[in-house]
Amino acid sequence: MAPERQAGRVVTAATGMGLTISDVVTEVGSGLNGRRPKLARLLRDASVSVIVVEHRDRLARLGRHAGLSRVVENFCLEKVKAALEQREAEKTYGVPDKDLTPVPWSAPALERLWRLEHRDRYPWFTEEGLSSRVPKEACRVRAAGFKNFFDSRSGKRKGRKIGFPDWRKRKHGSRFRYDADRARPESPRIIRLPGVGKVRTLEDMSWLTDRIADGRARVVGSTVREQAGRWWVSFQLEIDRTGINEKRAVSSDAPACGIDVGVKTFATIVDDDGTVTELHAPKPLKAALRKLRKAGKAVSSTRPAGTARACGRPTARSRPRDCVAAAVPSTGTSRSLAGRGRAGAVSSTIGTSTPPATCSTR
Repeated sequence: MAPERQAGRVVTAATGMGLTISDVVTEVGSGLNGRRPKLARLLRDASVSVIVVEHRDRLARLGRHAGLSRVVENFCLEKVKAALEQREAEKTYGVPDKDLTPVPWSAPALERLWRLEHRDRYPWFTEEGLSSRVPKEACRVRAAGFKNFFDSRSGKRKGRKIGFPDWRKRKHGSRFRYDADRARPESPRIIRLPGVGKVRTLEDMSWLTDRIADGRARVVGSTVREQAGRWWVSFQLEIDRTGINEKRAVSSDAPACGIDVGVKTFATIVDDDGTVTELHAPKPLKAALRKLRKAGKAVSSTRPAGTARACGRPTARSRPRDCVAAAVPSTGTSRSLAGRGRAGAVSSTIGTSTPPATCSTR
């Protein structure tokens, strides 16, 4: 597997440098969001003097870009709220509406403010060499949130009412975006992310790289998101569907049918010749209930090992079941008998110095 191969490469490199290996740590999908308990344990260990990683620059690179996106979104919200408060104060002074402080609702206005202030307020942005495309997309995301809020209030946006955008926190998840084709696959298993580098993917992307190579697809945006301890990248594409539509096209003289989707019967199909076919939906609930009942019976027939041992009784695992014992004349010989129970094979040893029959399971 990939973690074992990566650990093997690190061990080989560390051995070649003459280092003594005391521990090997592998954490799938970690090191990119700051939540690395195993790495934190190594950092707290005073006896560890050197830590070897395969990609030092990528140790927390994705997590830093996710944090950058969160910082920029909160920066934009801060500027909008400050402008709104300033307008309310100016109204109390009798300032005309046309002379009030403008609110930076649009993405270009928010991005302009970020470029003016990030060098003084967030010097780590340029020092760490993070991608400049992430703040741009974060401003667009925040501007889209403001637009959705006003469209929801005016009735232009359908669906449930949307509240005013709130502060983005770490608990809301780690994600960031790239515009255009800044992030794009270089091979069926490699993606290049600006500010991060080349990242290997678990899923094969031959279907996408082939279409990009011959011009049938174009990347117009991408989102990187952390979920369930792994990082996922989603591409927004423009695809030429000519070939797909041709494969799905049906000739004019092909047979026709009508489909009626129901509740009791999944679907009723009527062909052009009058043939009626009923399709019954699978019943996963009944199958799951059967498995649940079977698992419940298996659990109820056992006894917790700790309770049984505390009472001095044999546990369910060690208690012999359906053992077969036979009394054989004491001739000093031994015989092997087979049991029919779930405990497996049963052996019975008969001897002059032993009881008439001894049953054990294995």
